[in-house]
Amino acid sequence: MTRAPDTLDFASATTSVAVLDRSLRSEAGADGRVCLDLSTLSRFDSAALAVLLELRRRFGGASGRFVAINPPPKLRGLAEVYGGDELLFGAPPAARQ
Repeated sequence: MTRAPDTLDFASATTSVAVLDRSLRSEAGADGRVCLDLSTLSRFDSAALAVLLELRRRFGGASGRFVAINPPPKLRGLAEVYGGDELLFGAPPAARQ
């Protein structure tokens, strides 16, 4: 499983997409599924959402081959403001019960 960097912002977005793409491709299973652990992410801005959407696009979009887990609550909240929280992270924890 690939871990996100601690910072994912406008200044690091382009480099982060390239680095995370390489790392995720190296770990992809036979079915192409990859997982990005966001638990290490401590500093981010809206560019983090753009990075995640780009990675989702690169790894099959709606096919579900890209999974981002453990998003910080503030990142989930930011995604919710833009209407992309369920697209990126699935249903909120309370809705899964």
